[in-house]
Amino acid sequence: MDQTTFNSLQSRILGLEVQLNANQGLENGGSTSTSKDQSIMDQIASIQSRLDKFYKENTEMNTLNNILTDLKLWGKLDDLPASVGSEEAASEPLLVETKEQIILLKYPQIKQAYNNLIEMANMDIDKIVNYIDSTQFKNHDFKRDHAKILERKKTIDEITKNFHLLVVKNMIVYEKYLNLVIEENQFWINTDEKTINLEKSVKNHESNDHYYNKY
Repeated sequence: MDQTTFNSLQSRILGLEVQLNANQGLENGGSTSTSKDQSIMDQIASIQSRLDKFYKENTEMNTLNNILTDLKLWGKLDDLPASVGSEEAASEPLLVETKEQIILLKYPQIKQAYNNLIEMANMDIDKIVNYIDSTQFKNHDFKRDHAKILERKKTIDEITKNFHLLVVKNMIVYEKYLNLVIEENQFWINTDEKTINLEKSVKNHESNDHYYNKY
């Protein structure tokens, strides 16, 4: 969270706290005591702590924040139009636990969107635009490229077929390797069991010999 966003949130929080204290003062006959209730600042501190923990566990979110900062989107997200038919849902704020569950359910989509943003951020847009506007691009013979691909279609199909065969063979080899590992592990397990049994037999035999030698 950048300093501008933090300052904006802090000013809103202070305004809400003043308004909340005023409302509670009217309800309590002019008293503004909130000793029995957790203050908004305490709640925000708790949320900030959980947010810091979330950022530590998901370091890629820092990159997302940097992208939002570079694109100057902070403060503009609140101006986005609300979804149609969401007035009733907005009137009932979601619990923090519910929001966390929704985020976890949507994490694959969030991760994919993050990766897409990273790719977009790493794209050299100026280079692409300049190439499209260049004479080289306009004069390029794409039909000739297509014709060359068609000429090599048979070779490409053979390479693709061989690639799939190699994938299947690798899977078979890997499966056999796993079976060998399992057999080897079982061999050593059986060897250990036999060794333990032999040790027990030797100890019993020595114990019996010692017993008979006493008499």
